[in-house]
Amino acid sequence: MDARWIDRLPGLLCLLISFGQSMVSRSAAAAQVSLLDGREEGNSQLHVVNLDANRPTHLEVSFLRPSGELAAVVTREIAAGSFTVVHLSKEPVIPPGVFAVIARADRPIDLVTRHDWASGAGTVVESRVTPGREVVLPWVAWNGDQNTLLNLQNTSTRDPAIVTVSVNPWRAPLASIEVPLVIQAGGFATIDFARFPVLAASNRTWAWVRVTSSQRLAVTGVNDLLPPGRGV
Repeated sequence: MDARWIDRLPGLLCLLISFGQSMVSRSAAAAQVSLLDGREEGNSQLHVVNLDANRPTHLEVSFLRPSGELAAVVTREIAAGSFTVVHLSKEPVIPPGVFAVIARADRPIDLVTRHDWASGAGTVVESRVTPGREVVLPWVAWNGDQNTLLNLQNTSTRDPAIVTVSVNPWRAPLASIEVPLVIQAGGFATIDFARFPVLAASNRTWAWVRVTSSQRLAVTGVNDLLPPGRGV
């Protein structure tokens, strides 16, 4: 759906990252990152680049729970034109879990996130996406041997997002399905198409999706193809 590379994708895609805005006031960037429980089955890394070749920057990374509650803050100094890598598993202030991230700096920044799952030798690398109040994904699936996970992050840290996810099957005459959501300020939600009740109960099929929201959302979709080891 957006720039990404996936290799031997296991069944833990609910932990994927979704990227939001970058280089706005104070160069804010949004993402969703993940660290599983103490069994260390999965871990994320946040790669942040200082795009200013002449001046260093102070980086502040806030980790937020799905509710938008602040879970941890990590700070770094990045030299001019350089980068830093935040390994979630190596930061003692970050508890195990799945988080949305907002990275702020006083110089322009950009970011990429990597996720690794030791148990399934799976790796996902994602770049940022452009957030918006209306986002269209041209293809999703939940038809037995394929399944989509849709990640939505509210990039507003002040107001909740009132969201409608409209799932429009390609095969007529199947009717569209509308999924209403409320995503708290700074929080996020993941729709697993194969497990989301109203979708799982419907005819398994392919569809396109339109997401509308009262706040700007960062949206990514990941398609898990069976057997394990394939993904887009």
